[in-house]
Order: sequence, then C-alpha cells, then structure tokens
Amino acid sequence: MLHCLATSLLAVGRCAEAAREYARLTVQPDPPSHYILLAIAEAGAGRIDRAERLADEGATVYPGHGALWSLRFNLALFGGRPGDAKAMLANTEDRPEWLDGSQAAERLDLCDAVQHREPARVARALQMLHALARSSAPDASFAIMAASALDRVDDAYALLDAFYFSRGFMVPNVPPAPVPSRSGPARI
Repeated sequence: MLHCLATSLLAVGRCAEAAREYARLTVQPDPPSHYILLAIAEAGAGRIDRAERLADEGATVYPGHGALWSLRFNLALFGGRPGDAKAMLANTEDRPEWLDGSQAAERLDLCDAVQHREPARVARALQMLHALARSSAPDASFAIMAASALDRVDDAYALLDAFYFSRGFMVPNVPPAPVPSRSGPARI
C-alpha cells in the first residue's frame, strides 16, 4: 500500500512526500527499484546529495544493475558533473552490456556537448537525441532531459510534444525487437 501511495505521489510531482513514503517501506534487502524510486523522489524534491547517496548505495548492493547505473549516470550528467558521467562510460567493466560501443560513443559526445557547450557539439548531440527519441519511451524521456541540459528548451518541448501528443512523430512505448540475423545457423 505504501509503495502504491509513494508511486502515485511521485507520478504527480509530489516528490518530497513520495520520498517520505518510500523511506517508510521496510523490505530487507531493499530491492533495486526501492533505491531507484527513492533516489528519483529525493532528486525531484531537490535533495540531490541524498539521491546520489541512495544511488551509490544501491549500486554497492546490486553491482552491475543497469537501471542503477543509468540513474547514477543521469545524476552525474544532468547534475553538473559531465566529467564523472564520462568516467562512468569509460569504465567498461561496470557499464551495462546494453550500452555497446556506438551507444557509449554517442553518450560520450553528449557528455562533451553538455560540458563544453560548443555549437557544433550541441548540434551533433541534438541530432542524435532526436533520432534516439524515436526508439522508445525511455529513450525519449532521456532525450528530453538531455535537450534541457543543453539549454535547448525548444528542442525539449518538441520532444515533449512527440512524447505526449505524437506531434511531429510517434514515440513507441517499447524499443523495437531485434531483427534475427541470417548470417549464422538457424536456432530453434
């Protein structure tokens, strides 16, 4: 019941109250989702230090958890520490498997654009973000945050229009399924 209440509060932007309710939950050990949701609520309530401590604690308890890694990466990148986000990308042992070479390179370019604000880097990053937003709802959400971090409010609003109202393009709810390869033997 507390989890539902906290999640509802978080969904409507009442982050401080959501954080208070998430903190009341007692499950041992805390599942990864508890660390993630509580950290998001704390960040939304403006308590970034608490959010980062929770994300780090969760990553210590659940090393290699992709969603916790993403949360820590986003807190660094969008919290004014793009150098730390770049260091996370460089650490291939801790980086999630789904973040392959080309995706990692795109994220590195984004870190550089956020850090240096050079017009050419920002333009390349925005081009990548607009393409990324067309893949899935989570990718569109990331693209919106990144456009905002680049101070490109018009781009962020265009992505929001697509995300919520399918204006400009439609954002799929889930990423497309991988296409089977014909290069190797068929497996059943």
